[in-house]
Amino acid sequence: MEEIFSEERPEDGNISCNKIEFAKLNYIELDTLPNLTGFCKSVRIDFPQLRELCIQSLRKLRTLCPNERDLLFSGNDDSVMQCLFTEKIAFGGVKKLEIIELDSVTNIWCQQPTTSWFSELEVLVVMSCDTLRNLFSHSIAKVLVQLKHMTVEECVMMQEVIAEDYEIGQAEINESLFPQLKVLELRRLPLLESFYHMIKGLELPSLEDVTLYNCPRMKEFSGGRLSMPMLKCVKRDHSIYRIDGIIYTVEHLFNEKQWRLYLITHPHYAKI
Repeated sequence: MEEIFSEERPEDGNISCNKIEFAKLNYIELDTLPNLTGFCKSVRIDFPQLRELCIQSLRKLRTLCPNERDLLFSGNDDSVMQCLFTEKIAFGGVKKLEIIELDSVTNIWCQQPTTSWFSELEVLVVMSCDTLRNLFSHSIAKVLVQLKHMTVEECVMMQEVIAEDYEIGQAEINESLFPQLKVLELRRLPLLESFYHMIKGLELPSLEDVTLYNCPRMKEFSGGRLSMPMLKCVKRDHSIYRIDGIIYTVEHLFNEKQWRLYLITHPHYAKI
């Protein structure tokens, strides 16, 4: 199977409609379809009631809605930027998204999203996507205002979670992202160097639980000052650190070299 459905074309070759709506569909799972190259070509698709989307083990898939040019150059042309999700598909109501074992996907989201793109997303799981160098851009991160749980695991080429998409000179001095995020899990990411490597202040106002496991290159969480006022637990490799609801701002909480120093100078930290 190369696509889920194809548009009907009359004899003159023109597409009979330019939009398809699945008005009542609330769950989609695409799993182990080795030849799938897209959901549908050249037609806008709306899923107004979709709440959960799982995409797994689609080795050839680069974008859900390819056009003829995408398919023509998808083989070896890395200069053609392709995104798994484009403006051709509307997923505004999705609350849980799982993306697992997509070997050909280099970008999940486009750089500039529409305001409704995944704005209700609460749970994001990305695993074993070996060509991803980052998860999303700063512009996408600002849209995900309802995100509560984020897991990124076994993406061997990922270097950072949030990528810069504008000039440093335009950056805000301090910025709050993911206002609802409570749980963050980063596991088995051998090239990951930081969560967000911008020279600015970063606040994650609701984050309570952080897991960092087997991320050997990660020496800092962000490039600037870091604030996690609700942080309660940090799990790093085989150690667990409990923080009892202290409001604090800390720059090097995830800097491995200074971790022991913080444990000594901050008696509220308890290692289990």
